[in-house]
Amino acid sequence: MILKSEFVAGTDESSNLLLLVIYLLKTEFPDVDESERADLLQRINLAYKKELEPSKKDHDTSSEKKTERELNTKKESKVSIAEEKPSILVEEPSAINKVVDPKKNDRPRKNLKLPQLKTIRKKPANKAHGLKKQKKLLILAGILLLISGIGIGILSTQSVGSDQIESYSKLVDQGKYSKALTEYPKQEFRLIETLYSQKKSDQLKKLADTNHSNLALFYWAFLNEKWSRVTGIKGISQNTTIQAMRGFAFVKQGKLEEAEIINQVLENETLQDQINQARKEEAYENLRNKDIKSAEVINNKIHDDGLAEDIKVAKSIVNLLKKYESDKENPKLSEAERAEAQNNYDLWAGNLEQLGGKVDGGE
Repeated sequence: MILKSEFVAGTDESSNLLLLVIYLLKTEFPDVDESERADLLQRINLAYKKELEPSKKDHDTSSEKKTERELNTKKESKVSIAEEKPSILVEEPSAINKVVDPKKNDRPRKNLKLPQLKTIRKKPANKAHGLKKQKKLLILAGILLLISGIGIGILSTQSVGSDQIESYSKLVDQGKYSKALTEYPKQEFRLIETLYSQKKSDQLKKLADTNHSNLALFYWAFLNEKWSRVTGIKGISQNTTIQAMRGFAFVKQGKLEEAEIINQVLENETLQDQINQARKEEAYENLRNKDIKSAEVINNKIHDDGLAEDIKVAKSIVNLLKKYESDKENPKLSEAERAEAQNNYDLWAGNLEQLGGKVDGGE
């Protein structure tokens, strides 16, 4: 940024390194935190002050050597303060910001106390001194660029995660599911659950065939109610959701014992509801077959109030059926009475068959 920027020669921005750095931070890095700017300027300030120490000593030594010669040639060696201009000013932490107008001084004053500023005055043209000064500027510029490069690297590292998420989301939004799974394999579960929730059966099957994803095949089979395939697929990551889905598939296959074993540990409420519904249907089937005892055993496990009520109704119907069955075979009754008993038996048998109907509001 230093090399790219343009400054007008002879101005404060071009001659004062700290002003140059401050200018760059404001113009090229406006979003950098203010505390970070202050920290960077402080470090450059301290580094530059260390660099100035040898120069100051050299300057003092050179001045002492010239003292005797300057006394003999005072007229030639006098330098007007008005003609000298500080090239770089580095302010001490305790310095007071003051402006000294060199034009008000025709010559140096012996007891003049300036603010705590280290001043490097321009010397007569000296090629070696110019090279030395240029070298210092290049070193400081390199330090600034190195610090800036580190900061940019940290920002780039922090943004990698968000870039990946956006790239994945973009692929999904564009319907490039196979590419999304290939480039982001860790997002497999997320991608497949998304497709399942959207009921995209064809896309799940495509991922299963193209990307050889057993997880996609598992969800495809579940979505299409291929229960035996759901419980038979191997080679997929195990978690409570997958296990609960397998339990549900066992329920649909009538394998309630396997489902109950799975849910003893999972304690999944949805799976337990499905198991209870299946057990309830089984209990009603027992009632329709006049097996009251088996229905009662089931309800002792699931504790369903509606089933308990229907068990009582079924008991009364079964008792009536026993009576009518006996009456229609009783030779002591007239033919008309036996016929009536047969009609009553058929009526109540039909009522028992309709008991419960389909669970949860079915016909």
